[in-house]
Amino acid sequence: MKGTATILSLLLLLCSCDCVQDIYGIVLDAETLQPINSVYVYKHSNEDDFGYTDAQGHFEINSISGGLSFGCPPMTVMFKKNGYEVDSAEIEVGAHAKVYLNKTGD
Repeated sequence: MKGTATILSLLLLLCSCDCVQDIYGIVLDAETLQPINSVYVYKHSNEDDFGYTDAQGHFEINSISGGLSFGCPPMTVMFKKNGYEVDSAEIEVGAHAKVYLNKTGD
């Protein structure tokens, strides 16, 4: 019975290695330092995890990362908005990031 409990505990541990990734931040114009509304923000490896900045430039992305790791890995996030260069940032889970977008040369 003791061996069965150990095996079940090990299986439970291996099956529960998903990591909930929550990141937050603000997107600002690099020149004016004003918040940018409606920036498309998404996880680089999974565009199903996305959002848009609000009128104050704030965003939040929630995702689940699988795999065997100790602690949640950082999330690579992409930022897109017409009139601005596409940019990316690697954001630590739980961190509040500040991202500055540059206008395109159009």
